[in-house]
Amino acid sequence: MEVTASPMDLDHTWMVQATSFVSFAALAMQVWELVIHVIDEVEYVWKTNLVTVQLLSVGYFSPQGCANAFLLEIFISQQAILCVEGIQLMRLFALYNQSRRVKYFLLSIFGISTGLEIAGNIATGKMYSTRAKCTMLASAPPDSGLTWFAVGAGMFQVVVLGMTLSKQLSTKHTRWARTPLSSLMMKDSLFVFFLLFVVLSTVVGYEAVWSFGPSFWNIAFGWYIALLSIAGCRLIMNMRSLALGPIHSDHEASIGASEPFYDESDR
Repeated sequence: MEVTASPMDLDHTWMVQATSFVSFAALAMQVWELVIHVIDEVEYVWKTNLVTVQLLSVGYFSPQGCANAFLLEIFISQQAILCVEGIQLMRLFALYNQSRRVKYFLLSIFGISTGLEIAGNIATGKMYSTRAKCTMLASAPPDSGLTWFAVGAGMFQVVVLGMTLSKQLSTKHTRWARTPLSSLMMKDSLFVFFLLFVVLSTVVGYEAVWSFGPSFWNIAFGWYIALLSIAGCRLIMNMRSLALGPIHSDHEASIGASEPFYDESDR
């Protein structure tokens, strides 16, 4: 006797296949990022203690675990974005020559943004804290929780980009503005800002995503972790490669370690 699948069964099968494919794409992207940068990681990162811990935390300690364990997902999401923000904070502090005023200002912004993010995650997590099973909910989390999280993370990124642009403009007529460090800071700040803009736009649009089915949240979460992981790892490796570049070049040329950031023609 031939059994014909109903339209509902076909729709469900298509949804499962699409979710699996797009989620696997996020995993494949992280694996590819590891493969193409593993040599750089060994050379610039693994020989140091604090930097290695940061890289491993942001890059490799973000397992998806149970796809429907929302509390675990919320914790992982917060841990991932805190790692990226912490890296940005240290880079910006160094960019401003470790100014005490800048330190207190950055710590204040970091504290406010983290507080908003955690408050938003707590508001979202309340819906799942009393559930005994790892199952999906039929309704979306509260708007306020997602809004608080997006405002906190967005505020921090705007401050980082604004301070980087301000430094660039205030020193555009000096040699510093033409150094590799200046160019790297500008490119990395723009890269992370627009990447997290896409991520936060997805978070804010979670209500619309949920209306298409809970499977889309698993897709969004997979890409959220993948993109934050890539951003954090690249921020660390770019700065380490720039800092250690002159040291490694000393093995190839006797003047490599003492070569300045600017061209001789700029003297």
